[in-house]
Amino acid sequence: MRSWIDSLAKPVLVAGVGSGLTAAAAAAGGADALSVYSTAVYRIKGLPTALSFLPYEDCNAVAFAALRETRAALRDLVDTPPVFVGLGVHDPRSDITALLDSAIALGANGVSNEPFVSMYGSEIEFALERSGLGFEREVRLLTLARDRGLMTFGWAFNPRQAAVLADCGVDLIGAMAGISQVAAGSGDSLAQAIAALAAISDSAKARRRECLVLGHGGPFTSAESVRLLLAGSSLDGFATGSNIERDVVHAAVRDAVGSLKRHLS
Repeated sequence: MRSWIDSLAKPVLVAGVGSGLTAAAAAAGGADALSVYSTAVYRIKGLPTALSFLPYEDCNAVAFAALRETRAALRDLVDTPPVFVGLGVHDPRSDITALLDSAIALGANGVSNEPFVSMYGSEIEFALERSGLGFEREVRLLTLARDRGLMTFGWAFNPRQAAVLADCGVDLIGAMAGISQVAAGSGDSLAQAIAALAAISDSAKARRRECLVLGHGGPFTSAESVRLLLAGSSLDGFATGSNIERDVVHAAVRDAVGSLKRHLS
């Protein structure tokens, strides 16, 4: 699949999806790739995405179920984009090789390190890092996946993480601005977020110029805010979240029901 990476035209758009319906719709809309992960499953159910970072369910079982559903939904499409699956590796009882075997068996073209340790907050992140179950293990996941011939999509929360991912040859690097906000940012908050993601991108490209870096999350929830992000940084594209799934599904169903009710009155 390396040829797919080399053939990508900028800006690159990776659609984060949590259901077969939204996966097929994103593919039909021209997404360059799909990314299936537990956070997306929660959001399409109308639940807080933060649930994915709590031990209520096996995040990998949730992601694998969504991957099966996505593959089934794409089965009859002529041209299908590559599909990444997000894997969590912070449970010491999980075997990374076994997780990769399952991802391949279910039809994943690539993997990403999601859930990511940096979302847990500094205290939990520190404890996991000290135990060898933090970002270093996420990097091991991506390295082993690359050795198995899978594409890799690594998430970075800061310039240091971006440099590590670039050094280990990750195909795509996601510059994370945090959980998507309800409304698009404006003014100083948007400018600060652009600067933060620009620093992540610059750090990665300083280590490996040809790597592709995509923005995600935070205040970047509208087409205009994403346009400003790409114009004000060295980012190569964007990875969508709630802005093309939770938000648009809610709006479309609301408007369709409202329209039908008005026409029937």
